[in-house]
Amino acid sequence: MTENPYAPPAAPVAEVVGDESRQRPKQITWAVWILSIASLIVLAPGLLLLLFSLIDDGPFPIALVGIYFGFACIAFGVIRGISKGKNWARIVLICSYVLVILTVIIALRVSNSRMGIVDTGVLLVQIALHACACALLFLSAGKEWFVSEVRGEVEG
Repeated sequence: MTENPYAPPAAPVAEVVGDESRQRPKQITWAVWILSIASLIVLAPGLLLLLFSLIDDGPFPIALVGIYFGFACIAFGVIRGISKGKNWARIVLICSYVLVILTVIIALRVSNSRMGIVDTGVLLVQIALHACACALLFLSAGKEWFVSEVRGEVEG
């Protein structure tokens, strides 16, 4: 008996499945870029608020800046999950998109159209970018890529 009976079973390298074995479809890459741009648009007001509070020597709104950066970290985590092919990230994205739409509708009704043109424009651009990204993620090639990840299938 030359083999060690306690040695773990060996698997050929060709059978090991890793994230690099699958090619990401173009739709997923575009969706990741679109979501990154939309997240930077969300992050911009927090950075401007921080900059103006430092220049103006006014009260430092640490809680508000923390909220902005917290949401940005969560958004970039979801984007990273999408780029890695994690289906949970796609589901979190669509749920958050629905919540954002509901919040925007409520905010517009409460504010009685007192929002400025820039605020409304940025909000509409952000909603449009998220809609495009969600469409790319849930249509044919993107959907198939996430479904194959859930099933454990490998293209090749």
